[in-house]
Amino acid sequence: MAVQPLYATGTATVTSGSATVTGTGTAWTIGVVNGGIFSRNGFSIPIASIESNTSLTLAYPWPSGTSTGAYAISLGNSGAASAITANARLAELVAQLSEVSPFVRTLFDDADAEAVRASLEVPDTTAAVIRREYATVAAAKDATIPAGIVYVTIPGQATYERVTEPALGAELITNGDFSVGTGWLLIGTNPPTISSGRMNFPGPAAGTSRQSALAVVSQQYRLSYTVLNRTAGTATFVLDDLTATNRYSEPARSTNGTFVAYPNLTSLMTNLTIFGTNFVGAIDDISLRPILAGQFRSADGQWWAQAAASVAYTPQFPTAGEQAQARSNIGATATGSALFTAASAAVARTTLGIGLPVGWLFGLAMANNAPSPARWIDIAAGSARDEADSADLRLSPGTSKNLGAVWAAGAAGGLDVGPIANNTWYHLFLIGNPTTGAVDAIFSTSLTNPALPSGWTKKRRIGAVLTDGSANIRRFTQNGDHFQFAVPASNNSAAVAAQTRVLRDLNVPPGLKIMAEVTAIWSTTVTTNGGLSIVDPVIATGPGPGSATQAIYRYNSAAQSFGIATLWVTTDTERRVAAYDDAGLQLLALNTRGYLDRRGRDVA
Repeated sequence: MAVQPLYATGTATVTSGSATVTGTGTAWTIGVVNGGIFSRNGFSIPIASIESNTSLTLAYPWPSGTSTGAYAISLGNSGAASAITANARLAELVAQLSEVSPFVRTLFDDADAEAVRASLEVPDTTAAVIRREYATVAAAKDATIPAGIVYVTIPGQATYERVTEPALGAELITNGDFSVGTGWLLIGTNPPTISSGRMNFPGPAAGTSRQSALAVVSQQYRLSYTVLNRTAGTATFVLDDLTATNRYSEPARSTNGTFVAYPNLTSLMTNLTIFGTNFVGAIDDISLRPILAGQFRSADGQWWAQAAASVAYTPQFPTAGEQAQARSNIGATATGSALFTAASAAVARTTLGIGLPVGWLFGLAMANNAPSPARWIDIAAGSARDEADSADLRLSPGTSKNLGAVWAAGAAGGLDVGPIANNTWYHLFLIGNPTTGAVDAIFSTSLTNPALPSGWTKKRRIGAVLTDGSANIRRFTQNGDHFQFAVPASNNSAAVAAQTRVLRDLNVPPGLKIMAEVTAIWSTTVTTNGGLSIVDPVIATGPGPGSATQAIYRYNSAAQSFGIATLWVTTDTERRVAAYDDAGLQLLALNTRGYLDRRGRDVA
């Protein structure tokens, strides 16, 4: 006789006169002991129900005294009840999993941890997942979409699925298979003929075939045709309105084969013409059909068609309360619950605590816009950690902002508060909207508190620009943290009295201690030995800065001394440096060539 299976893990506490049994170190729900027989101290009672891993209810109250210790549950009679319980729990689990967001569903399809990290964009790679989101249809059209992607979703609009061929409208070509000898105008020095189910070009002189009254309107079409028996010359297909203005032309074909094109026409076309240039060969199976609405072609040549409504994500538990209860029913932790409903990679990374390092800044290089350098700044794609170390800001692709106009999203105005002013520094911030996930940029005269648009609560300073006397942005170049003016920015020139410490302004971003690149020009007529020093204002005053160890230039008693030197010097937060000369200078001019701006990389 087979031995009855037992479950005896942990200990059990029974209470006299009570049907409730409490377990310690038990897993009665996982063990699926519903319907079994509970035994302790010589008493055996059927189990009525399992409340949890540590609580069960007997069929009737415990008839003996209260005690704690070893026990056993016979599973021999629990098969049917266990199957019912397991099936019910499985059905509940499946129902709750329906609340997983579309983005998180793609994680379930990832083959391994590396693929999951790629889906979370840690780092950003083209992982093989089944669904990908794009902000607009235009963005999806411009994208090269990985082969593993099955669905493309435009949030708030539609979901598109990968298709082999687009759905097409009615055929516009008459007699494109040349089954009869009509429907085409055959002209030229040596015109083509229609015979044997083909259009034959005898060559060697020019021959032309045309079909009119097509009424091809402004939309995308599928044009296909076959070239065969070609031995010389070329055949060229042209759609036009018999003018040189509105025309779509295929490449001149000089090989046999079937050719397919998807012209996106922008005006009314009325004619399809085949130009034979010394062409000897035949044409067959000409077709021109419109691409039906609700479809697009991505940059990799793949077609996408709007999916049926059933493909879209539809929650079975529509309210937040029902969703929370469902996740609680399957034991999801707070982190697990948040991850289940993560709408994007950015939200999932935040939930998991995966973020860029504090102070991170990559890319985001600034440059004067080539067409409009006076007011527009181009910003390259890149990423940064926000100043509060609470969010990642990823700009992709790059963008351009207009310092001369009030801020608007996208490649538009960029000034937080106008109007633009002359000879003024403007700090440039990367900004983020945590609700929408959008990232943009904004200019402000404030180093720390730009006037952010509503909903845009994340920011990171990424550089600064200086306007000239006409409120135009001074031209500059950027290489990492090094910003250099195209033309050095001149500062006021003045004399320096002997052994007198003076403060001079430089043209660097205000409010920061900056390492400035400066060209110093000076002259003196004194006849005593001396030395010039230019230092950070925090360095002590007095003879020290002009000593041999501090001086950038030492001179002897020969009269009429002149000098020029380029040096790096640290400013104070008011853009100033300290100058000191032992013997005094007739003139000292400081011109700012450039500066190093760490842009928040050195935060603690």
